[in-house]
Amino acid sequence: MNKSLLFLCLGGCLTLSSGISAQKMIRNYGFEYLDSRTNLVSWTPQNANNTYGFQLSVDAVKEGKCAIAIGLDPAKKATLGEKPGAGLMNTGIGKRDLEGHDTIAVSAYIKTMDLESGTASVWMELKGTGRIIQGVNSDAESPAGDSEWTKYTISLPIHPETAYISFGCKMTGYGMAWFDNFEVLLDGVALQ
Repeated sequence: MNKSLLFLCLGGCLTLSSGISAQKMIRNYGFEYLDSRTNLVSWTPQNANNTYGFQLSVDAVKEGKCAIAIGLDPAKKATLGEKPGAGLMNTGIGKRDLEGHDTIAVSAYIKTMDLESGTASVWMELKGTGRIIQGVNSDAESPAGDSEWTKYTISLPIHPETAYISFGCKMTGYGMAWFDNFEVLLDGVALQ
């Protein structure tokens, strides 16, 4: 009897374990996936000075169902001044995805409305153990005022000590910026 119980237990355990598989990483570069609490999957907001508003936009999208919007009301300029901080939406990729690759390029589409006294850009940082190795952004190419969807791309060589790469979208200044359709290329090949 003990042998049959042991066999049933092992058989049940084997059946259960055979249904387990590794989960596929959800990169969510088009801002399409939400969790059960309606939070954006794989992205984290960062709100310097707690001044910027973040929303999932369904009205202004480049492609798909959603885009991310970051905004700061220009009427707040009188109280916040010329440098109100920055609103960022961040994600990243780990060392496992980077192994064997020499370069990384990150691109996204940006659209703006009434953007003034700041930038709307794509940014990226290569991070090592306890330090930032290198960073780049598209601030110098930022649209101003009102602009239609335009693709912006930044790239860096992957340093051998890179453990993680953070990237995302950033808005400084006043107005509204929408971001959509991020793409990551490792040595010219899209990361899936």
